[in-house]
Amino acid sequence: TCSFHLRQLAKYGFVEEAGGGAGRRRPWKTVNRHISFSGMGGAEQTVAARELSTVLMGRWFARHEQWREVELAYPEWAEVTGASQFVAFLTPEEQASVQAEIRDLFGRFEDRLDPVLRPPGSRQVETVVLSHLRVSYGVGHDS
Repeated sequence: TCSFHLRQLAKYGFVEEAGGGAGRRRPWKTVNRHISFSGMGGAEQTVAARELSTVLMGRWFARHEQWREVELAYPEWAEVTGASQFVAFLTPEEQASVQAEIRDLFGRFEDRLDPVLRPPGSRQVETVVLSHLRVSYGVGHDS
């Protein structure tokens, strides 16, 4: 049953065959290590995006809580990780540009998926960027 799901993931560009195997013993690898999506499109796409977002955010927050439980054991990392929040007044075009710059920034390190290319002392760091309008007083209101 995994082969069907892996082929579906490959169909949409999430994984690819890594080579070196045959039949049921074919290894697969991820194509990239980032995900970006929105609910724009039809009603079904919006519902699917919301459900995926809910699942992913739950996982992200759970991993962040796991980190908080052990961060004192990693003082050099505790100093450079954590939470940040930024508020800016942007146009949709400017927000799209910010997101593209963030993708480009992390894209510089994509080759390190290959363990041979990782510098000594590097660790896997997960950065989650959430963007939304502040709607405390209704959409379109500034506070």
